[in-house]
Amino acid sequence: LKVEKVSCSSFHILAIDTQQNTYAWGSNSHGQLGLGHFIPEVHLPTLIEELEECSEVSAGTSHSLVVSGPDNSVYAFGSAESGKLGIGRVKPSTMVNYPCLIEDLKGIAKVSCGGNHSLAVSKEGSLYTWGRAWEGQLGHGTREDQNSPKLFSGSVGWSDGVCGLNHTVCLSESKVVYHTGCVCTHDQEDYLQRLKKVSGLEKIPMSLIAAGEDLSMCVTENKGTVYCWGRNVHCKVLSRKNLKENTFANPVSTVLANNEKVASISAGKDHAGLVTSEGSVYTWGSGTAGCLGDPSFNNKTKKFEETPVDLKHVLVEPEKDSDLQENLTLQELLCSEPEEMQERVLRENDQVIFKDFTECVNKFLDLAELDKAQEDFFARVKHKTLNRVINHPFDCKIVSEKQFINPHLKERVFGYSALLTIFQMHCCYVYNLMQLSIQEERKLEFLELLYSQIEGDKRLICSAVYLSQMLLKKILSGKVSKEGLDFLQNSLYKEVVQKVIEASEQDMDIVREFAQQCISSMNNVISDDPNGINQDPKVGLKGETAQNEITAYALNRVLVDRRMLKLRQILELISISVKNSLAKQKFSNALSNVVQNLVEECRKNSLWEFKKFEAGRQDSDEVMHAILNLIFEVVEKAIKDPWKYSVYAETNISEHTNNLVSLSETVRNFFSGRVFEKPWSKELDLLILSQESTETKVDLLKNFLEEKEPLEEEALVELFNHSLLAVDKEVTVNVRSLLRLHSCVKQNVEKLRVNNPSYDPLYLILDSLESVPPIKEFHNSDNVNLTLMTRGLRQEQNLAKCPTCTMLVPREMAPNNFLPVIELFDPIPPGSAMSLLSKVLKDGPFKTSKTKIQDYLKNYQHVNEYYLKEFEKTENVKGLLYSINTEISAEMSKNIQDDLDTQDIDKIREKKLKALEKECFLEYYKRKHHLEKQVKLQGTFRKLHETLRLKETNSNLSEELRKRILFDVEYGASNRELEKYSDSVSFSITMNKIREYTAGKPKSVELFENLKKDMKDDLRGYAKKPLKELVKRGVVESFQLPGVKVSCVHLSLEVEEESALVILVNSPKKFNICGRDEFREEQILVYERLPFEKIAQIREDVQLENLNGEGGSKSLSIPEGKSNYKVTFSKQKLLFYLAKIEEEVATYIQNFHLNEEEKDS
Repeated sequence: LKVEKVSCSSFHILAIDTQQNTYAWGSNSHGQLGLGHFIPEVHLPTLIEELEECSEVSAGTSHSLVVSGPDNSVYAFGSAESGKLGIGRVKPSTMVNYPCLIEDLKGIAKVSCGGNHSLAVSKEGSLYTWGRAWEGQLGHGTREDQNSPKLFSGSVGWSDGVCGLNHTVCLSESKVVYHTGCVCTHDQEDYLQRLKKVSGLEKIPMSLIAAGEDLSMCVTENKGTVYCWGRNVHCKVLSRKNLKENTFANPVSTVLANNEKVASISAGKDHAGLVTSEGSVYTWGSGTAGCLGDPSFNNKTKKFEETPVDLKHVLVEPEKDSDLQENLTLQELLCSEPEEMQERVLRENDQVIFKDFTECVNKFLDLAELDKAQEDFFARVKHKTLNRVINHPFDCKIVSEKQFINPHLKERVFGYSALLTIFQMHCCYVYNLMQLSIQEERKLEFLELLYSQIEGDKRLICSAVYLSQMLLKKILSGKVSKEGLDFLQNSLYKEVVQKVIEASEQDMDIVREFAQQCISSMNNVISDDPNGINQDPKVGLKGETAQNEITAYALNRVLVDRRMLKLRQILELISISVKNSLAKQKFSNALSNVVQNLVEECRKNSLWEFKKFEAGRQDSDEVMHAILNLIFEVVEKAIKDPWKYSVYAETNISEHTNNLVSLSETVRNFFSGRVFEKPWSKELDLLILSQESTETKVDLLKNFLEEKEPLEEEALVELFNHSLLAVDKEVTVNVRSLLRLHSCVKQNVEKLRVNNPSYDPLYLILDSLESVPPIKEFHNSDNVNLTLMTRGLRQEQNLAKCPTCTMLVPREMAPNNFLPVIELFDPIPPGSAMSLLSKVLKDGPFKTSKTKIQDYLKNYQHVNEYYLKEFEKTENVKGLLYSINTEISAEMSKNIQDDLDTQDIDKIREKKLKALEKECFLEYYKRKHHLEKQVKLQGTFRKLHETLRLKETNSNLSEELRKRILFDVEYGASNRELEKYSDSVSFSITMNKIREYTAGKPKSVELFENLKKDMKDDLRGYAKKPLKELVKRGVVESFQLPGVKVSCVHLSLEVEEESALVILVNSPKKFNICGRDEFREEQILVYERLPFEKIAQIREDVQLENLNGEGGSKSLSIPEGKSNYKVTFSKQKLLFYLAKIEEEVATYIQNFHLNEEEKDS
């Protein structure tokens, strides 16, 4: 991130980069970061997406201002207290977390935020202030707060202005300094109500101004003199004189030594600073929290000194930082070591983290108990969407015992559920299964079985990512050639990676969108030509008799060249699409972790040496193309078979598969960097390997390598989330595959286990399953439903980290040598030689690289003992040398025959000291690595706490909300409306309770009586019928439902006062062998609202048709635009159907009112 401008407040920062984008980070307690949320803290610079072409930023105590857009408008966000946002009169407690435009402020050149007021200066020299006015800081002569920007009238033009905490300093175009508010000077009022010239500076032209808390500064036009005035607390008023503490000071002048010129000045709460044209930095005032940048004045008061601050230890080029760190000596590393890396602090933080984790587990247990406590009202619902039929909101079908055809299978359902649970919860079992000496085809079958319903299951996706990492390590442990990186096409590794992509909704949305853009580009270029981009020259009138491609090209050259021209146009459009949209898309954390792990592991194995991907470098390009080819193979599949991947393709194009195959092959070559190498494809090959194309793909790959959420963090959060589900996961699997897995596990259990036989759960499961049922008794299409016990924390709250795959698993599934979730830091003993050497190097003067360690130690001891009288430091050296000498003596006693002189002993001592120095190096990096893990864990538990808090909020449903849920279920709330309740831990309504209100009571008066008036007013008409029935009645004339069984499709109509909602859903029946109530899963195919105007137009069309006597009625297609799925209605019969629904609602309400009147009488 290359920053041009930055503004800091007490607890948050705003910055503008070279692309004129604004980033924010720090405290967000009042929404002052403008990111659209109220997350308390943001630790990394985050883009404010709504703002573009930014030129100025200012960060106040709890609000922010940004100048943005071509017209230099001003946007405000944060606390609206005292009207400081300038957005008009709002409640003082209002907090705005997004950029809000301030009306009538255009052409602004400068903005500034104070404690509770704001300022803006226009390019024309106008000055505006608004916000708190009690101390006079607005300068309008009144103490009344201003909720909108107020313009200063008069002839004075303004060039600059800054806000202090409770005062304002401005610079006129004639270079005169003015101030107002709490200016803290002797000869002027405590609170100036209007802008006045600063006494004593009226005739001195100024160029720079600054304001802090009760402090003001300005610099003369020649940049040689600084004037400072205000309350002198912590010596923050710049002066060489000894000013009294906590007194008011009139402007005091200071000229820098050596005639240095001032380039910039700034004032904070109790400190200030300036930068000279030579690049020197001077700071003075309070050194609280190290804000002066001078370690010798940390938490101390510093008067102004002629010596600039040495900032070499912090001013490091970002790209060279890692190289510099590697070249630093041990002493330099120890001296710059932050306090957080000290052993004492590390251990304290470990205890805090452990406490946080314990609190998360306890919170989870509380939520689980809350779930059980509400089961008298709530039971288990399988998915978020609920199926409703017109008179039976829950049309639940109980599977009969007759479907347990095979008694062997019935007896083993629980055991098979446990078997699949083991493999899904701990990927080491799957990895061991993949390492068996069995057919590759069988391994792929087992992968499909174990990850058959991975779509949308983030916990299982994390498990698959861990498995991919283990498979990659295994591949790289053998002899691997980096030429072409063919190992990435390893069938098992590639299969797992592509399952991760296809399972992620986030990634598949991107895949579908990009595939759609590719197909649309093809459609636009080739129009109705079925062979528009077919690369085979034998396809054509003359090519049919050709023996080979070269001969066919000679005969059809003009035709083939025309096709290649079209294909080049399509590829150019695809390349633009990658550059403009795909490279900026946010791929899932799981996929980013896969790519980052791939790059890291290959670097560890020295498959490539380059540090970053750069266009034009052969080794970099080869690796980049190999990785992109692996990832985007899913896109190629989606283009080749768009219907399977739910990608829209026009009928006339999709019928000609040659076009889609050719397009798919072109996309593959684009991402893999391969060329066609055909006489007719030269221009296409040049485009694929062009510099611009390569740079576009480099940007795309960098998107995957950006710092994202670590896999461990996501896996832990998803483990908790999954365990909080109201029901265990149910999967439908093929019986034959399941029995083959059982047979394989039974034969190879010794190779599959991760623990000793006495404790490994695999042995217990095999004992319960006993023999494998005969596979021949089942057909290839036979399936079985299994309820997996993947809510691991429900049964076992003790987690452990597997040392092999590093997954977090329940303790009972972990091996004996498991690692704890939180590894406590193990410090070195205080009096050890390593500890003593570290202390000496950290406290002592810098040692040159040529100086021997023992000479350095002797000199250090001599200085501290005879000159500085620091006897504790002397004892450290004596203890260190004594330890080394004792070790040497012990070794010499074993080799008495060796006759060593003093020089030999010195060499041995120096060698041991250097070995000890290396151990100190390792210990330093051990502390550094542990600190990094602590930071990640703290972020993980913060996110986990927030997740659990939201779950708790959604779990505790009030009695009124329960009634509302029943009302929505009974009277036709759409599935999407019901989803707002489905995030609850316990959202599962029992069959018995539902039947009390619905079964046999289609119009439940008892429920309706308990509803509030607003609920009754929202009553809508609702009907749901099978599509086949509506076709028979003539309501639906035709339909377009590719890949969907018509018998499973239902059409719902919801009629309200001003609109009608048409919902077409696919509700496939699902085989259930468990004998429990089962809900149908709904897939929404069409969701279209007909407004009142549209219905009126349909009614008018039907009336005209009847009057003209044309006979028959015109049709209405829904939706009207392009769509995969369409339904065509008869307008006349659709109106009749809607009228019937409205009549039922009116009749019901009328009957209800009659019942009420009877009760009253």
